[in-house]
Amino acid sequence: MVSSHGLATSVKSSSESTTYDLAGLSKDGIVTALSTGLSDPLFLPPGADDMIRLTFVVGAGKNTRQRYDADAHKAVASTLDKLGYSEDRGASCVAECGGSYKLQHDTGKNLKTVVVFPFVEAASGGADGDRNATEGAAAAGCLIPENSSGYKIAVCSLPTFRALLTNQCGTWSEKRGCLESLTALLQLIQECDAKLMNGQML
Repeated sequence: MVSSHGLATSVKSSSESTTYDLAGLSKDGIVTALSTGLSDPLFLPPGADDMIRLTFVVGAGKNTRQRYDADAHKAVASTLDKLGYSEDRGASCVAECGGSYKLQHDTGKNLKTVVVFPFVEAASGGADGDRNATEGAAAAGCLIPENSSGYKIAVCSLPTFRALLTNQCGTWSEKRGCLESLTALLQLIQECDAKLMNGQML
């Protein structure tokens, strides 16, 4: 049986399609978990699909129905609505459907589910991707493009960075890409400091 905190942590770090069984969770627990887990776009690692599917089991047949809060599906739907999601019965696992959800009844397994296609942000491809994006941002008057991994690293808190490092940088190549992004950020800071010392505008 998953806890509200455990569910929130798992959802927040999701980078692939996953099914979550909400058996044993109260309505308030569901609201708290999803409000925390889906408050921000989910980060997808380089090479991942453009969209993922999060399936929340909110009910079952009469033999196991008592394991689920009677208002579980309403709790999920209302929380998603408050987070800016919209119900779309025709939604599918494609990038265009990000920020939508649909209610489903799996007659084969006799399960009621809420399928969520979350808001996502795809990580850029390491230092080269950040460098190209930074050049484009500079032309637009921005120091760091908001859709780059460097931006996410630059603005996140230390606890968030540690969580991202654990969840998104599991391989050596991903850790190397993160280090390259940090090196690029340090270089940018040094360049900004040099301009400021010389009285130049950033």
